Amino acid sequence: MQSLGSGSGLGAFTSGLGQVAQGVTAYRAGMANAQIADQNAHIALVDGAQAQASSNARYRAAIGEQLATQGGSGFQMGTGSMLDAINQSRINQTFAAMQISQQAQNRSLAYGNEASAARASATGKLIGGIINGTSAFLGRKMDYANANAGAGYGDPNDASGAITATAMGTGDALDRQIGMGMGNLWGTAGAIDL
Repeated sequence: MQSLGSGSGLGAFTSGLGQVAQGVTAYRAGMANAQIADQNAHIALVDGAQAQASSNARYRAAIGEQLATQGGSGFQMGTGSMLDAINQSRINQTFAAMQISQQAQNRSLAYGNEASAARASATGKLIGGIINGTSAFLGRKMDYANANAGAGYGDPNDASGAITATAMGTGDALDRQIGMGMGNLWGTAGAIDL
């Protein structure tokens, strides 16, 4: 008769719980990374708006200096070739502001994409942890049922696909034990604040 040892149920439970805990930890880390990326996206837009305002102020100051120079020379301010220079400065100001805004939006979009990827990865790791935890329980159940079948309990060729050893009732007890363990695992996973 094969033996799985007296701690096999506890081992399966702790292994499964460990897998779920790893998934939850990875999920939380991923969500924290996503939150940081979201904050960076917001900061990129704010920095862009501040850089745009600073650029506009520099151009306005340059235009003011151009006008003051023209007026100091005894010419009518804002006329002739000086008007062309002022208009060109305004055009340059508009293009500079648009470029700063576009760069800020691109940085923000990149951070937003980073946040989305972190969320997707976190969710995948959580699901993987739950699946691996469930697999640990089911793997132990298969080991237990196969050990019982090897000892002459139950029919290993049962067409129903059941893995319980019904001849002596051990399968029913095993199903209850695994069911309670799975319930505890899912209850523990549900109790963790996601």
